[in-house]
This record gives sequence, C-alpha cells and structure tokens, in this order.
Amino acid sequence: MTKKLFYDDVYLKEAEATVLFSGQKNGKNVVLLDETIFYPEGGGQPYDIGTIDDCIVTEVFEEGEDIYHVVDKIPQNEKVLCKIDFKRRFDHMQQHSGEHLLAAAFNKFYNTLSQGFHMGEEYVSLDLSLESISDEQIRKVELEVNKNIYSNLEVSVFFVTPEESEKLPLRKRVTGKENVRIVKMEDADCCACCGTHVKYTGEIGIIKITKTERYKGMTRVYFKCGSRALEEYSSDHSIITEVSRTLSIKETEIMNKVNQQVEEIKNLNKIISEYKKKEAIGEAERLFSNSENNVICMIYENKSFDELENICEELSKKELFIILASKMYKKLLVMNTSAYDINIGSIFKGSIKDFGGKGGGNPKRAQAVFEDESKLQDFIEEKIKPCIK
Repeated sequence: MTKKLFYDDVYLKEAEATVLFSGQKNGKNVVLLDETIFYPEGGGQPYDIGTIDDCIVTEVFEEGEDIYHVVDKIPQNEKVLCKIDFKRRFDHMQQHSGEHLLAAAFNKFYNTLSQGFHMGEEYVSLDLSLESISDEQIRKVELEVNKNIYSNLEVSVFFVTPEESEKLPLRKRVTGKENVRIVKMEDADCCACCGTHVKYTGEIGIIKITKTERYKGMTRVYFKCGSRALEEYSSDHSIITEVSRTLSIKETEIMNKVNQQVEEIKNLNKIISEYKKKEAIGEAERLFSNSENNVICMIYENKSFDELENICEELSKKELFIILASKMYKKLLVMNTSAYDINIGSIFKGSIKDFGGKGGGNPKRAQAVFEDESKLQDFIEEKIKPCIK
C-alpha cells in the first residue's frame, strides 16, 4: 500500500521515500514506494511527472492500493528523493478546480450534470447533458464561475462514509460502500473527487470558455483556466494587435473591416466566376470546332477542376464524348453525351486503382485524381481512348 502524500499536502514539491519494489512490470521500468507525492492518472486528471533521485518519472499509475512510477532507469538507492514537476501539477490543479466550478454553475442554472471530463495538454473539456447551449447561457456561467474565483472561496477536502455523504449537498450522488473523498468549495460546489485541487478558488485565476460543440447528443464545453487562459489571451491579443496594425485601424473596428472585405471578396469572386464562365464558353466552342468523330480529349497544363467542369458543362449541351484533364492538379473528368455505348463509371471502378487513382461516377460521368501525372495520361491512353476507337 502506497501512502498518498499528495492528499496530505497538495503543494508538496519534494519528499523522501523508501523503495519497496523496483524492476520490470508490463515491459516497463517501475518503482513502488512506501509513500509518494506523485499523483497517478485518474478522475480525468493526468499523472504527475518528475524525478526519483536521478531517474526520470514519465508515467504514474495505480493498481489496487499500490502506486507505480514508470522510470527511464531503476534507482540505485533504497532511500530516494522524489521531486514533481510542480508547474504541471499546479496547472492540473487550476484546470480541475475550474472544472468543478464550471460544472456546478451549469448545474445551478440549467439543472445539467457533468457526463465526462477530459484534461490534456492540448485542451480541457467538460461534457454536459445539454442538447445545445447559447452564447447568453455561456456568458451567464462565465460570470458566475469567475465571481466565485474572485471571492477566493476556501476549498476543503475530506473523507466521509457513504451514509455521511447523504447529508451533504452533493452535485452528484455517490454509490458504493467505501469512504468517499469530498471536495467542497464553500457554497459554490460539493462533489466527490480523487484529484488534486487548489486551496482557495482565487488560485484558479480565471476561467474562459473557448468553444462548445455537439457531441453524442450532449454539449462538449472547451475551457481554459489560470495560466492556460492567460497564454491564450496573450496569443489572441498579439494576433489582434498585428491585424489592427496591418489594416491601420483600431481594434474595435476590425470586425467592420473584415465584414467589408468579405463582401468585397464575394463580389470579386462573382466577377471572376462570370469571367471564367465566359472563358469556358469560348474554350468549349474552340474544342468543339476542332473535334473529330464527336470526341474531345484535352489535357491542360494548369486548369483547376472547377474550370474543367465549366468547360464540360458547356460541351455537354452537344453530343460528345469528353475527356478533360489537368496536369498540375492531376485530375480527370470524363463525360459521355454521345451515342457511344460506354459505361464510364464501370471503367473507373474496374481499373482506377491500378493507375494510382481515386474516384468514380456513373455510366455517363466520372472523375478522378491521380498520384502521378504520368499515370493519369496512361489511364486515358490505355483505358479510355480504346473504348472510343
């Protein structure tokens, strides 16, 4: 049994311990100590990392009442000095304590329960039993949780029996016969939890919801607390400042400028689209005038697939077998509006993979993209052209 020193003092950064076992377990170097400051993975919270003497701790896991430390090498001493990466630990404390306040606020205002919690290096998220959530609801919750942070509420942690837990205002009732560890944030929240938490809510710093999305019939809320929120704000502010400087406008005028330019781009794209359609009409007429036996085959150097489609659309008004391709984009478009009895989709399906291509279609029209330009041309020469000779 490993004594959990992180429950006695969550701020303990180093401590001595006695090695009870060291060796291989599941193909990894592991160390079992009589007591540890390293938190194992659990309750949605990642494990601590750090060192045991000069051995690097890369993972910590719990089996029964034992906590194992995965290390890069086995320590030589029976008595060892353990040190955790406290920056990582405190980050986890901020995020986990913030999650409790966030879940409590959603429960208070919208009677919803937390269905899942994820804390990783890339993001932290909370799954709620809500089908949807509005910007107004998010704002209301943010104000509530940050008010509780600024109030610097005391966070108390204690164990109770299952019977005693029935008398507490738990956000979520517990089951089982063993004693339960409770994390209580004065009147803001009371919840069973095995993770590490700050002593006062003021240490969380700030909570900011960054986005929400639908997830398996629920709503997934992404958020950041403390240092993570500050880093994101700093990054966003740098971007906004740079945009403001580039456009020579005030920060408050950015959205108006963006909307104005978006509208200008839409108008320009409309003009370009109309121009390309006119160009496609002219190109289609040129190809038709030079066609033989109602067959058109043209491989362009750098036309986009949209351009190929525009040309094909104009040609499709006539009875033709059309083969259009782009070398740069390695794309192929084939259409049959002629009397040729050819199932284009079947040809593509039967042999396109042999030429390093992906695509398909129906008997009258098919398209594909190839890994190599030469394979595109080989496919045309070996599979398409022989069908129209």
